[in-house]
Amino acid sequence: MIGIYNLVFTSWPPIIIGLMDQFVTAPFLLAHPELYRFGQQNTFYNPKSFWLSVVNGFAQSFVAFGITAAAMWGDVTLRDGTNSNIWFMGSTCFAGILFTVVLKAALITKYSC
Repeated sequence: MIGIYNLVFTSWPPIIIGLMDQFVTAPFLLAHPELYRFGQQNTFYNPKSFWLSVVNGFAQSFVAFGITAAAMWGDVTLRDGTNSNIWFMGSTCFAGILFTVVLKAALITKYSC
């Protein structure tokens, strides 16, 4: 079940954003071919931006795990009197990561009319 949620909530939003998001329309690009210069010169995607994205990903994962571990410091007692286990911690961390991914996707999505 977690694998299905992972597929739906963390892989489909970036794919849909990648396919649907555009800065300018196709006719505008055809009228102004000089805009392709940015891609040819690696202006927006270069080794520096790649490594910054990698560092950002690690930082977000450390924060997600740190918040989950801090929230579960010691034992969390459930309603039936039992203590939580690693599955409960994993589900909590996974829910936080899903929330973060979907929120970030929602923030970077742009709609144009």
